[in-house]
Amino acid sequence: MNINALPVEILDCIISHIPTPQPHLAALCLVQRDWYHFFSRRLYRKPTFAKPEHLLLFLHRLTPRHVPLLLELDLAPHPGLVDDALLLQLVGLLSSSASTPQLTHIDLTGCTSITAHGFVPLLTSLGGTLTSARLGRCSRITNLSLTLLAVHSPNLHTLGLANTTLFDPHALSPLALYARHTHTLDLSHCPWVTNATLLSDLRPLSGLRSVRLSGCAGVSAEGVRGMASAHPRVFAPAAEIGIPGDKSGNGDGTGGGGDWEGVGGTGFEGVLGCGKNGSRDAVEGKGGQVVVVRVATSSAESIDSVSDKQQRA
Repeated sequence: MNINALPVEILDCIISHIPTPQPHLAALCLVQRDWYHFFSRRLYRKPTFAKPEHLLLFLHRLTPRHVPLLLELDLAPHPGLVDDALLLQLVGLLSSSASTPQLTHIDLTGCTSITAHGFVPLLTSLGGTLTSARLGRCSRITNLSLTLLAVHSPNLHTLGLANTTLFDPHALSPLALYARHTHTLDLSHCPWVTNATLLSDLRPLSGLRSVRLSGCAGVSAEGVRGMASAHPRVFAPAAEIGIPGDKSGNGDGTGGGGDWEGVGGTGFEGVLGCGKNGSRDAVEGKGGQVVVVRVATSSAESIDSVSDKQQRA
């Protein structure tokens, strides 16, 4: 049977089950014209860069006809190479295509050299297709960039801001105005996040279902309780959230109104819990340790901490 006679969807399904490193995809693109059209889509869909020179080579070879094929771009493996100049080079390539860019995911984690000078033009060049942005440890990104991210990314649903420092407590308020579909936030170790952030800025995000708050010194159990009442889906079965612990409480799952016992009799330290009557209350365990827990909504469901699961594994 002639492989070229297969529908593209079937051929794509077959290839998805075969480990195909990028060098092999590049070689397959050179076999014949029909194969080029198919394998180039896979080659540019989610490129990976094992070495810094691979990233530079990618930017050199990216042409206007390849721009619509690019769906996910992960620059986190080489943060030292990524600066405003590189982002502006990428903007030039994206803007050179007659077709609208289709980039949906971008990861700039650890790219500490980028500022609004390079990041903002990148946002404007994407045409509103972005749904996921990870900006953890981008220490020079400020409120302006976050506001424009919300304005230019109305379909944004996932935002990672872990270990960022230059925002103010109300930096997330533009999400409620321009990116109301946001459902996943990583705010771990963000000193600018406070109870006001949870109770005011995140309240309008009705679809919110996952928030990471571990290491947020400005967040207390009171803020989490208020957030739980406004966003019950965040605390639905299998929802995960981390909060900074408090030195008060019993450390056995009975503090703060919750009356769950710790798995294996060890108790929880600084967790979110639910009472056996199904109420969603913060449990202030002793020690001030931060953990991530699996929150249940009734006595028939279990609460497991990450540390307990690791011990069982």
